[in-house]
Amino acid sequence: MKNLIRFIGIGLVLMVGAYTQVDSPSTVEANAAVAQNDVEFMAGNTAAIKKHYPATATDGTTSTTVKFVIRDADLNTVKTGSTTFNGPGAGNLAVGKASVFNLDAATNNNPVATAVDAETNALYVAATTALVPNTLNVTLGSANVNYDIDAQDDAAGTFSLATDINITNASGGTVTATYSFNSVDTYAKSGAGDVKTKRAKVTSTSDTAGEWVAITEVASQAENAAAAMDSEYFKGSVSINSDASNAGTGNDVVWVQDGDTLTVTYYGACTDSDADNQCDDNEVGSVIASTTATVDDSSPSITNVSPADGILTSDTGPDLSFTISDSGSGFDSSIANFGSHVEVYIEDCIIDDSELGVSSFSSSEITITYTPLVGVAYSNNALTAGDGAIVCSETNGGGNDGADRKKGGFEIDDTTLTADNDLDRTNHGAVFSWYIKATDKAGNEKTLGDKNAGA
Repeated sequence: MKNLIRFIGIGLVLMVGAYTQVDSPSTVEANAAVAQNDVEFMAGNTAAIKKHYPATATDGTTSTTVKFVIRDADLNTVKTGSTTFNGPGAGNLAVGKASVFNLDAATNNNPVATAVDAETNALYVAATTALVPNTLNVTLGSANVNYDIDAQDDAAGTFSLATDINITNASGGTVTATYSFNSVDTYAKSGAGDVKTKRAKVTSTSDTAGEWVAITEVASQAENAAAAMDSEYFKGSVSINSDASNAGTGNDVVWVQDGDTLTVTYYGACTDSDADNQCDDNEVGSVIASTTATVDDSSPSITNVSPADGILTSDTGPDLSFTISDSGSGFDSSIANFGSHVEVYIEDCIIDDSELGVSSFSSSEITITYTPLVGVAYSNNALTAGDGAIVCSETNGGGNDGADRKKGGFEIDDTTLTADNDLDRTNHGAVFSWYIKATDKAGNEKTLGDKNAGA
């Protein structure tokens, strides 16, 4: 929904003095930049910093995925590699000038790259791990032949020479290319034979052991950012759940309870003091940064709804008002963002944020109002000649997406809404049904009514 406020209907003009705004002093959830050498929890599919999470998803059982971003340019590393080109057996391989040498041994190549060092073989992939400019160095035997390079493509990992050469297996006839390159850096949560582990850990008040979390280099701090090279952003994720069986380490789930503080800690590089090429717990680096979020596992409430759902009313277009409240994570402290926390349908048709009013507001309680424009009824008979049909019920147009209803009012099909066909819904005795969903900062939801009442 769009975060707008529309001043509609008689008596719904919202004056500055008509509400009291109460900010949450300890809550910061905004599109703020993550500082260098810092870590922040991130909201789903946005670049917003998140400070509240539900313990479980809206179904009450599925784990919630918690995501965070570390920003540290030092985590981005430049790799070095080499590729060797040998002759066939004991013979010579005549290589004509302008022949393409491909540094990736997995790529079809003539001359063929017969040897690639271990680091390159694991990480270097031509066309996806670009060379660092000005790092390619080519030798024929012990002689440097950089001067003879006539074409070079750092992105594709190729080069060619300006003169004909013979390649052999002898030490003086082997072509060797050394270079530096970028690839997507990853830091595993743990593992033998790898000291580049244990850089990020998520714990909670209830689960102090927590879980080590792998981190991967990405293009930006946005939660859905793609993997990238030569960046300074690294993201990780872990599940949280209120099931106590998830306590302890090694299951990739952090146990949480309502009101817990969730902490992600970013550590420095492992010391590997015993030189066993793995990061033991007593070798974990010093803390570089940490941040916290609060677990809110309680749904908001919806009260003071008027008129009651499904009642009969002689009003063809009755006003709707209700209050949403939340004592946990609450709502955004800016009234301009109230639409992020409420969704309203009347007779199966969505009401845009721009059509809703706010009569009182705080970060823990919001009173929402809706009044149809003068002369608008919940019927297509409210249309003026030439306006065309209003399509918003499921039986007329395959569903309403909030953009279908443009003229005001709602088209109601008497034969499908109710079995009581004696009512004249156009003028009086209308059946008035609504659906309301409230969502707090943590993502907990509360619903009342039936979204498909008008279907």
